[in-house]
Amino acid sequence: MDGEPSRSIGEDEHPNHTRTYVRSTTLLKKNSASRSQPPMCCENIEMSLRTLRTICAAIFVCGIAGLIVTSQPNLQSIREVFQAGYRLNYLGHRWGDWVPRLTSRLAPRATRINMEDCQRYFRNEDGVGDRIRAILRVELERSWGAGERVALVAHSFGSVIAWDTLFSLGLASGPIDLFLTLGSPLGTRYIRHSLLSANLKGADAFPRGIRQWRNLSAVGGLIALGHCFGDDFAQMQSFGLVENITDKTDLINPFRGAEGLNVHRCYGYFVNKDTGATLARWWRGVPLPP
Repeated sequence: MDGEPSRSIGEDEHPNHTRTYVRSTTLLKKNSASRSQPPMCCENIEMSLRTLRTICAAIFVCGIAGLIVTSQPNLQSIREVFQAGYRLNYLGHRWGDWVPRLTSRLAPRATRINMEDCQRYFRNEDGVGDRIRAILRVELERSWGAGERVALVAHSFGSVIAWDTLFSLGLASGPIDLFLTLGSPLGTRYIRHSLLSANLKGADAFPRGIRQWRNLSAVGGLIALGHCFGDDFAQMQSFGLVENITDKTDLINPFRGAEGLNVHRCYGYFVNKDTGATLARWWRGVPLPP
């Protein structure tokens, strides 16, 4: 995976390791008022929707199965991610990050829904933000209490939850040997202005305990937008809060779902050789590459 001879690693070789995974979190909507039963004329529509969902799920599973067969992007995926339409969409999102209010009005419906869910978390509606962070906090404290090494792997909005959780722990935070972010939006203006640490300055604006931070993002990713965290969070290193922050922002993720090529899906990151190499190096205690 990382250029070294492959070998199996038994559980007894490193009994005090733990790996905590944080994925993008779907926030539950408020319970709506009770609805009356749909009229009979809607039955055919509902059956069609169920059939469509079944077809989409089958395509989704096929996409995952394809990654298992080969995790390498094919020529079609490479061409598609560099085509003009894809790049223009990417540049539009980069521009929109500077004008979030405009984005909330002009963005596709799916993007607007995601932004609404993010805002529910940031506003801590009904305590949803506190409850989500508490789940991770319990796992981290259990691992630290057991003397385990921790690699915190966070995809997409999960990296925001991870950041806020570590920040809220403050000086009580234990060591995070490896903070691995995949397709993370932490570098975007919209997210950075919404974090728990957004209004603080200097060293107080950053979480404690992170030793190594490795950031991976895919070419054309509309969530990460190609930000280099070594630049965005350089102050963390200058304050001595992290040993190193390294980036690799040229991954080609080949996952295909019902909507076609989706370079942001976590599955593409999970099978990527750079993700595997990073975790293997952490497991073996080998320093990360620059």
